[in-house]
Amino acid sequence: MADNKRLRVSKACDSCRRKKKRGPPKGYIEAIEARLHRMEGLLGGLIKDKDPRADIVKAELDAMAREAEMTGLKLRRSKAYEEINNAMAAFAASGSTSSTAGFSQSFSSAHDTSSSDSRKYSVAGQQHNQPLHVHQQQQHFQPRYADNRSPSPRLPAAAIQNARSSISNSSKYLLNSMQAVILPSIDVMDHLMNIHFRFVHPVLPMLHQKTLLDQIHRKEPIPSHFLFAVLGLASRFSDNPIFRDPQPGADRPPCTVFYERAKVLIKDEYDHSQIMTVQALLLMSIQQMGFCESQRAWLYVGMAIRMAQDLGLNKELSEQEQSRNRLGAELRRRTWWSCYVVDRLVCAGLGRPLTITKQECEIGYPQYDDEDNDRSASTMLAEPPTLIPNFIHLITLSRVQGQILQFIKARAVECDESNDGHSPNPNSTAFSTLDKSLAEWRQTLPESLQTPTRKSPHFGLFLHMTYNTSIILLHRPEFFFSATSASLCTQAAATITEITEILMKAKVLSSMFISCLYAIFSAGLIHFINIPSVKRSSCSSSVSPTVPSTHGGSINHALTAKTDLKRCIDALKHVSTHWISAARRAKVLEDLLDLKHVSLKGLEE
Repeated sequence: MADNKRLRVSKACDSCRRKKKRGPPKGYIEAIEARLHRMEGLLGGLIKDKDPRADIVKAELDAMAREAEMTGLKLRRSKAYEEINNAMAAFAASGSTSSTAGFSQSFSSAHDTSSSDSRKYSVAGQQHNQPLHVHQQQQHFQPRYADNRSPSPRLPAAAIQNARSSISNSSKYLLNSMQAVILPSIDVMDHLMNIHFRFVHPVLPMLHQKTLLDQIHRKEPIPSHFLFAVLGLASRFSDNPIFRDPQPGADRPPCTVFYERAKVLIKDEYDHSQIMTVQALLLMSIQQMGFCESQRAWLYVGMAIRMAQDLGLNKELSEQEQSRNRLGAELRRRTWWSCYVVDRLVCAGLGRPLTITKQECEIGYPQYDDEDNDRSASTMLAEPPTLIPNFIHLITLSRVQGQILQFIKARAVECDESNDGHSPNPNSTAFSTLDKSLAEWRQTLPESLQTPTRKSPHFGLFLHMTYNTSIILLHRPEFFFSATSASLCTQAAATITEITEILMKAKVLSSMFISCLYAIFSAGLIHFINIPSVKRSSCSSSVSPTVPSTHGGSINHALTAKTDLKRCIDALKHVSTHWISAARRAKVLEDLLDLKHVSLKGLEE
């Protein structure tokens, strides 16, 4: 008998294998059913709110149930499902119908759980001190405004065409979300929108103010990631520090919360190209420049450009399409050229390669101005009377700036080849062409923008800061290409410093575009180069290579350079309350002074 006993082996025999029962892991079915019951309970909120789209939801659930029963499966109806049926029956018996006046674009993915407290912010000048809730927990999934004037929720647009896909998409949102999209109050949004159109819009006029404000007040569908991107950047320009300082009980300021909200929500839009997502990516890129997140800023610009090309924004629409939607065609042009401008400004500040080439621009310049003349003069800065002509001046300057960046790249390659034993072949013709292009651009400016003065419009001062930064880029001290390069760099740096002083005295420097920080930093570097080292000056009478070598005036040049550098550092520290990158640039200039053993103490303020 002992010989007939079977031995245990590592592999089961056919007889034992047929006896094994295989199936899903323990508790797997119960977990799926629990999630489905939970989803039914959440969808029951649609019924309780008498949302007409609940008919679509219930019809699809019934169809899925019938298909399952035809296969012989026995379904366990949850209590929530029965409540949906009862509520639908009562709703149908009453014969009442409801219509929704506005919807919110999408539900949020609540990946940000670092703060669950509601936060209250006030805006100076509000008639009603409405609280601004950003991360308030909600048990249902209806996007709300902080003042409880809430539009009805909107499922993905595909639900109208395909009920089954609506169930799939809505379940994805509902099962992965435990928060609602809590928008600021209307008063706060009006305040920040006004700031956007005062300070950001003159540089990047890619939004239509009247349409956007009407959509907000009428509670029409607007993508949440777009709104938070606009609010996040605008809050950086606000004079009210409440948007930039963490409130009691919070670890982050509202401007950061707005950006992080946009960053989370925009992840669901990468596979669905739309013009508002392009605009949101551009605004988020600008904000990241101020956060010293250079890599993310450059990536955001690249993503915006690729999505814009996917939408065909770089190509002109047919005449028939333009006549059918003139405003839409114009916004396409503005958005594409905004991508073009931001690409140049970001790459100039970071030293990264350009994304847009000349061959990819197959669309004309913007053609007409905004119809925003109904705004009161008290809410506007001293801007030029027409918006689009100035934007075209910025586009043409950005074109030359892009050519300069490509020239610098080619010149760096030539130097590398020279170190490898190849003979350098500097392209003096290209340099002369670029220098001439900058001079011609300056001559094309209208008389009101020709010379930067205290009476110049602020956008004109911004243009001149960008123009002089391009001069420094072209005549940079590492590669003096002409006999006048040194003096041109010094003159450009002095002009930037004077413009900075004008903006400081007008108390509008903190509201200037983010690229002005790079202009001030570039000017500071030129001033630093013009300051002789203490050790070197004690042993030699030689002066900085950027300053013309006049022995009698070397001391005066050094003193002027110190004074101008102190102005640049003070200006960057002043803007540091709005942008972290300004503080870091000021610290870099101070560290460079320590290397030369130069002190700026004792200079006049």
